[in-house]
Formats: sequence, structure tokens, C-alpha cells
Amino acid sequence: MTSIVVLTYNQLEDCTKSCIESIYKYTNIEEFELIVVDNDSQDGTPEYLKSIEPNYTNIKVILNDTNKGYSAGNNDGIKASKGEYVILLNNDTLVSQNWLEQILKPFKKDKSIGMVGPISNSVGNEQRVNIDGLNDKNYNEKISKYINDNKDVITYTQRLGFFCVAIKKEVIDKIGLLDEKFGIGMFEDDDYCMRAIKENYKLAITDGCFIYHKGSVSFKKLTTDAYHEIFTKNKKYFLQKHGVEWSYSDLLIGYLNYFVQISNNTNVLYRKDDFKNLILFLKDIESKSDVEAIDKLNKQLLEISDWATELKNDLENKNQELQKIKNNFLYRVLSKLRLIK
Repeated sequence: MTSIVVLTYNQLEDCTKSCIESIYKYTNIEEFELIVVDNDSQDGTPEYLKSIEPNYTNIKVILNDTNKGYSAGNNDGIKASKGEYVILLNNDTLVSQNWLEQILKPFKKDKSIGMVGPISNSVGNEQRVNIDGLNDKNYNEKISKYINDNKDVITYTQRLGFFCVAIKKEVIDKIGLLDEKFGIGMFEDDDYCMRAIKENYKLAITDGCFIYHKGSVSFKKLTTDAYHEIFTKNKKYFLQKHGVEWSYSDLLIGYLNYFVQISNNTNVLYRKDDFKNLILFLKDIESKSDVEAIDKLNKQLLEISDWATELKNDLENKNQELQKIKNNFLYRVLSKLRLIK
């Protein structure tokens, strides 16, 4: 059995109702338990959750009397879970057909995998895929060909977005719960990924599972100053905890590694616009983040120049199939960015 933990804070009509409805529509009720944790919503969410609780035999509702933040709220759900796997799922998401089977598949293929993430329309790393015209009404139809063509594509990464992440219960038992010092949110997912990697667990992305993500609805309501304050505070704590400077260039390196891993896959052209969209996403993040990080961005990007050049030279020694990479979208973008000469 799998435990699905959904954390809610307001957004009843915009997110929570449709999220829960999608779970029960596209998931076999015998294969999961749903744990919904509410962080003291004031828009009728607690009343709604209690009203639907009698309708399902596999739902558990936890009502907090304060907004405990992302980590603490999810930890309440994790503590109440009984499944072999725990899936943390944002309430601003919609699941798709066969999603549960697909997101769990990598665990069976590689026992060293500790966490798995899906692909999505809105996420700040290589999990992001661009499908023209996709929205919350047509995502199942629009994504079906991509999912079918790439249902067995599994790649490894250094970080996963926690809008939806499947975690093996043994990982939680070994490294503990989410760090509640990150407060309302930001960097708690990077922290948990790093902790898992330090214990020799692999992180994987499955292109066979798509989750529609409306995208950081809570953070969009913050003022620029409030966002800046949380980002700066948690970024500093992340550095103190791990001795690693979080940087935007890590996201670009992650994307490069993704393309290298799928270079033999003829469906790579599906992702031709994703790198561009990631850059635009980073540009949006820059406008909300601290000035010091923005000043460092160009330097950080240049630091991967040598690595990218080595990648180019290595690819030139590969077989004829890999040679196609030299002329694809990624190579052209890197050239324009002057990361490959």
C-alpha cells in the first residue's frame, strides 16, 4: 500500500477539491490511503474535509489549529502513514491516469532508488516538460502520447521537486522527517534530497508519470519582500547545514545531465523547448530572490563552461547515434550561451 499525504492551507475551491477528486478518479482505491493535513485554513477547508471523510474508507483527516508550515504539516501526515511508500503531493496538483503505478515503477527496477519524482508542466528543474496548449482540463489527453512513448524512461538526478515526490518508507526511517526549521517552505526539498544522497540512495525521475501542477499558489500570494526574506533565510540555513552553496547553475547542470542520459532516446526532441523554459523560469526566480545571488549568477554559469566543453569533447568520441546531440537544440543553446566554444 502507498500513503498519499496532501497538505492544505486555504485554496479550497482553486486547488484542494480538484486535487482530491483527481486522486479518487485516477487511482485504485484499494492501493492507497489518503492523509489530508490542514494547516488551519480559514476558507471552509476543514469543514469540507470532515464532510467527505465518511464517503471514503481510506481517508484520514488531520486538522491543525495553527499553520505549521510545509515541513511540519507534511511530517504530521508522514507520522500517520502506514504505507511502504509515502507520496507527498501538493494540493495545487492534479494526478493523471496510471500515475501511481508509474511513479512506483522505478523502485522495482533499481533497489537503490530512495525517491522518485514525476514530470510536470511547472517545476524548476529537469522534471519540467513543455506540451503546447496544455491546461488543467486537457492535460490527460495532451500528455498521453508523451507518456506512452516514454513510459520506461528513468533518469537520475541530484534534486527532486516536492510538489509530488514518492519516498520509500525505509528512507524516512533512516534519515528522519522533513526539517521543520525551514518554516513555511523553500529549500526543505533540496535538504531532504541531499540527506538521502548522503545515505547512498539514488533519486530518480520517471517520464512515465505526469502530474499537472498549478505552481506555487501559496508563494504567489506573498509580497516580493516576504518572498525575498524567506528565500534568503532558508538559503543561508541550507548553506550552514550542508556546507554547500545553493546555486542556479545546479539546475542547468541537472538539465545537461538529463539530456546526456536520454541521448539514445529518439523521443528526446519532445523536450526541445524545455531548456529554454527552464531559463525563463530561472529569470522569474531571479526577480524574486536576493541581490547577492543574482550578482553571482553569471559567474556560476561561467563556472560550468569547462565542464560543458568536456561534455562536447566526450560526445564527439561517441558513436554515430550520440553524434546527433551535437546538432540538437541543447547544443545550439549552449553555443549561444557561450558555454561551448
